[in-house]
Amino acid sequence: GSHQSYHFAHEGWFGRNTYAGGADKVSHFVTYSLVSKEFANLYTQLGFARDTSILMGFGLAATAGLVTEIGDGTNKYGFSYEDLIMDVLGAGTAAIIGYLDADDLIGFRYGFLLPKSGSATCCQVPGLGPDYSNHIYTGDLKLDGLARRLGVSIGPLKYLMLSATYGTKSYPTGLPENRERLVGIEIGLNFQEILNHVGVRL
Repeated sequence: GSHQSYHFAHEGWFGRNTYAGGADKVSHFVTYSLVSKEFANLYTQLGFARDTSILMGFGLAATAGLVTEIGDGTNKYGFSYEDLIMDVLGAGTAAIIGYLDADDLIGFRYGFLLPKSGSATCCQVPGLGPDYSNHIYTGDLKLDGLARRLGVSIGPLKYLMLSATYGTKSYPTGLPENRERLVGIEIGLNFQEILNHVGVRL
């Protein structure tokens, strides 16, 4: 976007009157947790010790978040300390999960709702950033990993995940009275565990 004089933003967190209803904050958390996790895996594959790899993955992800916010200070978004906190929290959470060897227990995902709720948000008003209406962010509790730690057999339930979800509708370009912040609980299939069972390793 166009260059602006350097400035800071005070976006808030998950309030109804924030510009994205908190969807952007969850997006930062999930994205940087994935960055931290995958770079830790990459460094491990390159031959670094696992603890060192996790630390480097965290450091790289947190640094990337800082650089992104420094850049945002020159455009329409502004440097957001809230975004940076969520970046570091996401990267740090992934590092803790990695240190605890708990990837088979806890995970994070984001995706897009299909079919879309509409080609465009109804009654659009000026808004900052993308429309989050079709985005969903998920934290997973993988039942197989839980059962393994509890030392119990749960049969085919091991192929399921219990998840918490977050999403918004009509943020930031819908009329304020149409905006929704949505928290959900879902039960889904753990495709990684299913593929592991049939011999496909991810």
